[in-house]
Amino acid sequence: MPALPFETQHFVLTAFAFLAQDDARLHGLIDLAGLEPDGLKQALAAQDSGLALHVTEYLLSDERWARDYCQQHDLSAEQLALLAQAAGHERLMQS
Repeated sequence: MPALPFETQHFVLTAFAFLAQDDARLHGLIDLAGLEPDGLKQALAAQDSGLALHVTEYLLSDERWARDYCQQHDLSAEQLALLAQAAGHERLMQS
């Protein structure tokens, strides 16, 4: 499986870090991804595209989280949508 582009990898890592700032959000992500904490670490290290999609979907599952993430990273909603699309978030790719 090809590696994600650097900008997408950076997005996934910063989105993961944002989600991990709150224990409840982190545990929700772990549950969504179906991973144990060690498996999560391995998937992050391997830049797993499946985990990238889980991180993206979970971030976008709460409008407030997405808005807060954008504010923290000085992104517009359109920029976030493009990053999410690059991470494989199909709902954003549909017209």
